[in-house]
Amino acid sequence: FQIPQLECLNMNILPTFETFFHRHFLPPEIPKWGRFCTFFNLNEIPEKNWKLPIKLEMFDLTGTKFLVCATYWFKTRKLLEANGYVSVFNSQKWQIYESKHVYPRAFAVKTFYQAREINVDVPQIARSVAFTNDQELISQARAAGIKEATKLAYVAPETHDFVTINSYHHDTVSLNASVDQPSIIILSDNWHPNWRATIDGQPAHIGIVDETFRGIVVPSGNHTIIMHYRPKSLTMGQIVSATALLFLCFVLRFWKKIDKLLG
Repeated sequence: FQIPQLECLNMNILPTFETFFHRHFLPPEIPKWGRFCTFFNLNEIPEKNWKLPIKLEMFDLTGTKFLVCATYWFKTRKLLEANGYVSVFNSQKWQIYESKHVYPRAFAVKTFYQAREINVDVPQIARSVAFTNDQELISQARAAGIKEATKLAYVAPETHDFVTINSYHHDTVSLNASVDQPSIIILSDNWHPNWRATIDGQPAHIGIVDETFRGIVVPSGNHTIIMHYRPKSLTMGQIVSATALLFLCFVLRFWKKIDKLLG
């Protein structure tokens, strides 16, 4: 169904998401379940003043469209409904709620703020400002003339900028972007050093934005952005295979001479 899951049990391939998840989705009062990114230990407590210890805006930022909630979590369900979530499935044990205000998976911003972490007091700012400490991305953004914010304030996203996902596969993502001025294109998928990108066929840097997402600086105009995941182990494997093949060809070519020398 191509539905990404917020929780993850494989931390080895997500070096930035582990910190992001535990910072924004698992408050200190909720015990961690090892290194795993999971809500396994989150429970609704039957206390009068208990509230869900998670900012719902963070779910919107990550593109989380559906939340699964236990039917007997009445306070949580009431909170979700009060914040515009709509029940799309219910059973005796589970309720599934859909967010009607989730952020798009890919979008453009025209301002960046040099910081390692998102301002959690107003997380919706990340919809119009890229939080980044990636020095290469910052250098490219400054060179392109993208505005650098010194104070944080929410700015409504530009309605005439368009970023669409053409195709989405586990190792390749294709985007189309149309922006009227230099921008940072953000894909709310996890950054990893093995991802590579091109803009209109030219190599481009993928930086870390909003603590764990991928960001690419683009000039104004219409662009095609393609991201490829290429593990370093694949390159090494190709080198080893090519070396082994050359060695085999050498042995076959000079087998008679080798046989005489060894005989």
